[in-house]
Amino acid sequence: MPWRTLAAAWAVPVLGTGLAYGTAWLTGAARFDPGNLAASTGLHPALGVVLGLVPGVAPFVVLALGEQLGWSSLLVTRLAARRGPAATAVILGLAWASFHYPLMLFVPGAVEKGVPVPYALLMFTLQTVTLAFPLVWLRLRTRSIWPVLVLHATMNASLYFVAEAMTSAHDRSAWMVGEGGALTTAGLAVAVLLTNRLWRRPRSC
Repeated sequence: MPWRTLAAAWAVPVLGTGLAYGTAWLTGAARFDPGNLAASTGLHPALGVVLGLVPGVAPFVVLALGEQLGWSSLLVTRLAARRGPAATAVILGLAWASFHYPLMLFVPGAVEKGVPVPYALLMFTLQTVTLAFPLVWLRLRTRSIWPVLVLHATMNASLYFVAEAMTSAHDRSAWMVGEGGALTTAGLAVAVLLTNRLWRRPRSC
């Protein structure tokens, strides 16, 4: 597996999360508080970011494995042969979101207080459909599950180990950031567009 392919998979969620939270911090939609990250890791915030975005990806790879064996190794490979990659990405994104709906609907705290559940479901669905495009192309072009696992795991690591950890929990807009946030949705969409040439590289690259 070429390192550039894995780097592209890693870059999509890192860029998307950075755009979303950077915008939130600059506009006041959320308060930048790197002290939270320093307190939780015992390290300088910069080192905490590196820790979260590199070794911090590993535990989420394990967690993503079960999901992606189903989505990428079964659904995507079979569906793409009949529908093509674009339609497959939309179907995958909708299925991926639907898989998480019971958690968001029935588990207390899964949707942040004050955020309407339909709104959170919509934002989360838009996010999964958006991420499904690089996931599908990476899986089909590389014939490997590794880039898919890296992208999925890095999305979780960048959100929970870094972005949320550097945001004041008492001074943030759950409508804007987090899994159900509009800025998170927009940031991921922009990142997918900006990295289009990276994740769509031919297999030989």
